[in-house]
Amino acid sequence: MKKIFFAMMVVSSYFMISSCSKSDSPSATPASTDITAVMVVTANGVVVANNGTVFLDDSVVVTVTCTGNASNALTNLKITCTDPNFNLSNGDYQTALTGIAAVKSAPRWPAQGNSTVTFTATVTGSTGSPAVVTCKLNVLQVIRGSHLLGNQKNPSEIQLYSSTIMNPTTTTNTFGFTDIASVPDLDTAIDFVYFTRTTFNYIGSPDDTGALSIYGALANGNMANWAHRNKTRFILTNISSSVFDAATTNIAMLAMLTSAKATGEPTLKSISILNNQVYLFKTESGKYGLMRVQSPSGGWEPSTATTVSGDVQLLTDFFN
Repeated sequence: MKKIFFAMMVVSSYFMISSCSKSDSPSATPASTDITAVMVVTANGVVVANNGTVFLDDSVVVTVTCTGNASNALTNLKITCTDPNFNLSNGDYQTALTGIAAVKSAPRWPAQGNSTVTFTATVTGSTGSPAVVTCKLNVLQVIRGSHLLGNQKNPSEIQLYSSTIMNPTTTTNTFGFTDIASVPDLDTAIDFVYFTRTTFNYIGSPDDTGALSIYGALANGNMANWAHRNKTRFILTNISSSVFDAATTNIAMLAMLTSAKATGEPTLKSISILNNQVYLFKTESGKYGLMRVQSPSGGWEPSTATTVSGDVQLLTDFFN
């Protein structure tokens, strides 16, 4: 079974065979310098364009080609990164240069976090100003998982789903109402609510009025008393369940997400869920993801006091 969790760069940039040089760098060397430098960044052996995307733990290598001349010999190359994990405990990468031409690669860097990082290479010569080139990379984390959304017959067993954090107290991405009561501010972690109304199963945002009318009626963790209700939004995609399941690499999943986003922005507070439908969601924090619902069943309709055991299985590709 495909595992999940999914936020969104243009995948085509990952495949572009281009380099980060002074022509595409805002801090590039002034035209008057007689030292030149060109930076090429690869991730797992594939060249990444300036402002391109790499994924968490990709092996990133920065290579700088620099040229001086007979009257201005190369003396030093320094490569820095805005991520302090670059080059591990040794700090900035720095090496002495000799002659008028050199090609140097910094040690491999395992991409970390989910952020934008910038590499800067500074090449100095025996005279004149240094050459400076930069390259920006967007580091993306893909979180995958399979998640069970609760049993609605017993309030103590009802579970709500957090797409954004791994709570250190419960050590799970799935929270019940008893967790809400015992862990302060856990309501801010909830992005999905599963509920049933008029025989239809829904996954909704905590700020949806339908979810509030149902969960507000429960004794434990009454949603009406929450200090915060996240504003998650949903939209049905035209992605088939077979395409969703077939996307197993980071690149394939990012391409699938890009395709889903092109069809429209998530705007719905809740969605009526059916087996094997694929939905695009966006959390209040601005993170996107795709999910496929498996086997929605059961539910609870307070207006008729109907209680049936049931659960919903979510498969998600979440982009953090």
